[in-house]
Amino acid sequence: MASIPGGLSAGHRRALFWACFSGIAATAAVFAVRGQVIGDWAREFGLTETQKGEILGVGLWPFAAAIVAVSMIADRVGYGRCMVFALVCHVSSTIVLLLARDYWWLYAGTFLVSIGNGVVQAVADPVVASMYRHNKTTWLNILHASWPAGMVVGGAAGIALEAGGGLDWRWRIGMLLVPMLLYGILMIGHRFPVHERIAAGVSDREMFRETGAIGLFLVLVFLFGEFARLLGQPWYAGVVGAVICSGLFGWVTRSPGRPVFLVL
Repeated sequence: MASIPGGLSAGHRRALFWACFSGIAATAAVFAVRGQVIGDWAREFGLTETQKGEILGVGLWPFAAAIVAVSMIADRVGYGRCMVFALVCHVSSTIVLLLARDYWWLYAGTFLVSIGNGVVQAVADPVVASMYRHNKTTWLNILHASWPAGMVVGGAAGIALEAGGGLDWRWRIGMLLVPMLLYGILMIGHRFPVHERIAAGVSDREMFRETGAIGLFLVLVFLFGEFARLLGQPWYAGVVGAVICSGLFGWVTRSPGRPVFLVL
């Protein structure tokens, strides 16, 4: 079989590509199905509107936090290990939701799946870009078709389960295991590529210089703002934390970042 630099055969690349595709499709399906079942959860567990909002919220902010955190370490930890971690989060979250007894079970299950979603998103793009270094645009465009595909297929399957058989929400949550286990199976026996940056010997510090203090501030101000809300702190506590951390980051990297980030 044809090989590329790094020793990955065409068969390995194909399997890993479809693993990434299935992983993102699973992530999209989670969003579609959660939107369908939140009303069922409210009725069965007596959720208030605030609790519904908190469950929907925890489906988002850990997703973003995981993307940021894992993107910074994935090429050092290894893409394969990250994807296995994502699979564990996905499967365990589904089990927690299926066994849910109250609001906190739903919150914990949604938190876990959100982390898994973020890890998959952080890993899939660099894996595909590293495997298809000379044709990135084409393959990344195909990869990103997995998001609408997952939304449509997951949403349609959820509607069919409810309308066709009158099955409760647990069937719709349970069906999410199909794309989750699929990407896990597709990874078996395949070695993930080394990122171009690592292969080229570019240091972590040089990479972080591209983000700079401004770039990190824009990420942290939203994340810390949510942390402040969860901890019952005033909104400006998150802003102060973001300023301090991004300032230290800029000092360490000797990079203020790109001012254009502030207006994009």
